[in-house]
Amino acid sequence: MSIVKNKLRITSYELRVTHIIYVALTLLGLSFLGYFFSFVNSVGFFGFGLFCLVLGIWKREYALYLAFLELCLGSFGYLLSFNADGFNLSLRMLFFVVIMGLWLFDFFYQRKNITEISLLRRRGVRGDLIIMLAIFLFIWFFGILQGYLRGHSIANIFYDANSYLYFLLLLPALTYINTKEKFKELRKVVLTGAGILALGTIVIFLTFTYCKSPNFLEILYKWLRDFRIAEITSLDGGSYRIFLQSQIYLLAGLLILSGKYFFERMKFWKYSALTIIFSAGIYISLSRSLWIGSVAGIIVFLTLTKLVAKKKVFRKSITLILSMLIGLLLVGLIAKGNIMSERLKVGESASNTRIEQLVPLLPAIYKNPVFGYGFGKTLTFISRDPRINGEYTTHAFEWGYLDMILKFGALGLLVYLGFISVLLYSLIKNKNIAGIALIAALLSVHMFTPYLNHPLGIGILLLTFLLGHDITEKE
Repeated sequence: MSIVKNKLRITSYELRVTHIIYVALTLLGLSFLGYFFSFVNSVGFFGFGLFCLVLGIWKREYALYLAFLELCLGSFGYLLSFNADGFNLSLRMLFFVVIMGLWLFDFFYQRKNITEISLLRRRGVRGDLIIMLAIFLFIWFFGILQGYLRGHSIANIFYDANSYLYFLLLLPALTYINTKEKFKELRKVVLTGAGILALGTIVIFLTFTYCKSPNFLEILYKWLRDFRIAEITSLDGGSYRIFLQSQIYLLAGLLILSGKYFFERMKFWKYSALTIIFSAGIYISLSRSLWIGSVAGIIVFLTLTKLVAKKKVFRKSITLILSMLIGLLLVGLIAKGNIMSERLKVGESASNTRIEQLVPLLPAIYKNPVFGYGFGKTLTFISRDPRINGEYTTHAFEWGYLDMILKFGALGLLVYLGFISVLLYSLIKNKNIAGIALIAALLSVHMFTPYLNHPLGIGILLLTFLLGHDITEKE
């Protein structure tokens, strides 16, 4: 009898926000300690890898939840890492390997609803979406081969191409997140992770702005910089710009949260508080790309909501707009000086760098627009950025779409956008306003800050994929 009761407890386990917070704080805490003690970094790396494996063995979807939580917190994925013979393996890579390993085990040894046919039938997945993704992966492989044959650096090819492998997580995501309960759990993980990220952004902003201990600030700055978590830029007024690449998930959190508030049941105070926090975090990032994406996403969300909503949503729209404005106002009150004007001054060098990148980019694309030059292609330009001030050679460019055309040509970009357009069709068909707005925001951000070629952006595409397809109530 006791065995039956224990089994019922395990199968009825409920994922709570507190559990997600504990895991997130443990990960961040180990990362901070790992900056001082390398053995903590290594132990934490393998410990969380084992944790991911145990979670995945217990419940496959939980390993995926952990991977999405890391996306919300880890920017480049190096919260914890392991260095072996000069190769730095990130925690994000380890999670990917564990999840794909579990999926491959099921595919070859369990055969439990994993074949493509069962996925297409059970989830209503459009075949053309799978076909477009398969074609793009073929072009991706061609980009690697072309880069190698052209003699590009192997390291540059790897760093250019490896991020696209994250698309393979679509297979376990479709397989394991196959009920509405599981998707709601995933949404809970993303919203909680985004909330921790927003609060963390605010705390870091306040710390750098008001903390009087230069030694502590130096330690905090080095941890955030060396582990590639955040970029901290001082402003003349006494405040700081706090930018984390993961802040794209503040935008995702804002739109997914709005979808829940507008079309499901959610308390007014809870929505308002979270929207204020998300908006404050986006503002503190002082990223004009994220600002543009936020405006684009909110406009699309409110416009489509007005068109499809069966009841009046004017009051909820006002709540959204006022909450965002309150978030901006609160940052303005706690900041020293006018951070908006100071950001515009600092941003001049970044804008100049983007313009200077066009000098070699456009002629190179013009010479080979269809197939590109393969991954790892480098170009040299003259930069007037004070940090460079001279010739600079790179394989990574801030013009997201132009970078893609340079690497795998207009053909590859068209296939990628074709994949996204089919995804959008699914979202439109299911009237998922939050997913459509999130795609619009991501496409807008990618113009000036690349995300579609990064696990952070690909993770958002995977989220919208799940948003855009019907999920059965029970397995």
